[in-house]
Amino acid sequence: MAEGDYSNLVWDHFDHPRHAGALDERSSSVGTGLVSNPFQGDAIKLQFEVTAQGIIAAARFKAHGGVATLAAASLVTEWLVDKSLAEATAIDHRVIAAALELPAAALPAAVLAESALKAALADYAARQYVGAVREPPLPDAAIRLKCVTRN
Repeated sequence: MAEGDYSNLVWDHFDHPRHAGALDERSSSVGTGLVSNPFQGDAIKLQFEVTAQGIIAAARFKAHGGVATLAAASLVTEWLVDKSLAEATAIDHRVIAAALELPAAALPAAVLAESALKAALADYAARQYVGAVREPPLPDAAIRLKCVTRN
């Protein structure tokens, strides 16, 4: 894609990503989603930490891929902070793509960001069961990514 195909907001998130990094995966208050698009080689690891009141206090991401993928992950983490879990579930790829004014060819980046968020929400929900067993966290260098496909 040509540089002019992206909005100023996309370039702003690409040049100045918000909330890049990682949270403690072992904490029961952290949800982690790790997804990839094997056809494009993009991947997003998205995490958030929830307070006892059910509010997302922190969000982090790591992304590998193109401009739109990094921008979408950054935007989602920015939106998550200070939101309830119910508000987080309302974020979908259409809202992400519209906010970033993504061209149609970059829509998979918004879908990947939504998938990472949904995976993190599911992970957090699973951790809330008493006696839930967690797998040990994967090293960042490990590549165990879930395939994401949309029809």
